[in-house]
Amino acid sequence: PLQNNLPHAPVHWITVQEHFKDLVVGTYGRGFWILDDLTPLEQFDDNARNASVHLFTSRPAYRFREIFHREMAEGVEGENPPYGASINYLLKQPAKKIEITIEGPDGKTIRTLKAANLAGINRAWWDLRYPAINDVALRTAPAGNPHVWEEKRFVGKESRPVYYYGVGRSQSEAVMRSASGEPTIGPLVAPGTYIVKLVADGQTLTQKLTVLKDPNTSGSDADVEAATKLSLAIYSDANASVRMINQIEWTRKQLEDLQKMIKAANADKALSDSTKSLDDKALAIEDQLLQRTVAEGDLKSFRGPLQLYLKFVWLGAEVGSGGADVAGNPDFPPTQPEVDVYNLLHGQLEKAQSEFNDFYAKELPGFNDQMTKKGLQKVMLVEVK
Repeated sequence: PLQNNLPHAPVHWITVQEHFKDLVVGTYGRGFWILDDLTPLEQFDDNARNASVHLFTSRPAYRFREIFHREMAEGVEGENPPYGASINYLLKQPAKKIEITIEGPDGKTIRTLKAANLAGINRAWWDLRYPAINDVALRTAPAGNPHVWEEKRFVGKESRPVYYYGVGRSQSEAVMRSASGEPTIGPLVAPGTYIVKLVADGQTLTQKLTVLKDPNTSGSDADVEAATKLSLAIYSDANASVRMINQIEWTRKQLEDLQKMIKAANADKALSDSTKSLDDKALAIEDQLLQRTVAEGDLKSFRGPLQLYLKFVWLGAEVGSGGADVAGNPDFPPTQPEVDVYNLLHGQLEKAQSEFNDFYAKELPGFNDQMTKKGLQKVMLVEVK
């Protein structure tokens, strides 16, 4: 049953790595094979055997950091296991519904994981992170590239992401297997005790999971806690930026379509002017959050300064675990300049948020009143959470 991908070869040596509970097998010809994390087999007692659903206790997980990273192909065939904590559970029969969540010490949900639903022992991996920063969904055609939707990668799409120097590339398994990845991945959790909750067919099981700091780091627990605290603040503001951008894009898309209908119907100029005026006001807010050159689809555009969304993304990468060519520094407290920059950006975000709130409380309702008087359809408010 444990043959898996072990070749049919003579076994000359076998041992269990005591700390991580990995089974290591040496085969004839200097080959070796590793079965990661034997803890579910060690804990497979009568209680587990007789239960319809059983959640095993997880081994401690470490916030390991890569010491050396290279992009070139490696000269080995094996692959490291996914980064983070392995979560093992037993199903006597496939469940109708199954869900795994990670909760923090305060009981709040940090992450919901995909869970296999097979009879027998299953394994899920948590990368010790919060969810990735939400994706920007651009829906309008930028003035600098009105034919953006004709590009092959966007044909037939209703929205397009932001591509910018490491942002927007695929969250592939290889990227997520690393301790770092693209800069929009979520922050690492701080060392501490977390709760793994498994819900399967109405049964709820919980186990504690211990997260430890990298034993190679000289940073203290207090250092890591300080870095995590600022990382989470940056993460929250990055998501706030995305929510505003996405809501504005929904509004501007409707205004864009309305302008096309006004032009096709040869409607009065006053209606066209008021529509453009409202769009300009919405765009002025969006300009504070995302530079137009990126909205044009330029992957490495340096024709304009970064705005708040990407500033938060890159500051988060610097304070946190990095991304693209930013190394990150999650095991040590943030520097004073990093704190000062965050405070500056947070103040700018609050200004943009105030203008955003006024726009949807005053400007849009006023425009919709005009539309109602003319017997035309109002611009729908699409609230993005």
